[in-house]
Amino acid sequence: LSGLTRSVAAAVLAAPPEASYHDALRSFLAAENVQPGFWLKNQLNIAKCYLRLADNHNAAAWLDRLVNTSPESAEDKEVLAEAAALLRKMR
Repeated sequence: LSGLTRSVAAAVLAAPPEASYHDALRSFLAAENVQPGFWLKNQLNIAKCYLRLADNHNAAAWLDRLVNTSPESAEDKEVLAEAAALLRKMR
């Protein structure tokens, strides 16, 4: 978080969030390991973390996996559309 965002968060929340993209990635990967494919949004979040960490190789691998998945719900369709858009931006 930027200094200003941290200051605002500290004023509103009493303490700014301490999590990082590495922390988030570990959590998303752990959830995926427990039950692979349980929630497509989790896989999208994994890809987004890799993007924020500048690991385009792993981000693309997760996005490729997603766009080759069949949607089972309206949320899945939204996730797959976002994954396809991110993948197009990368290429």
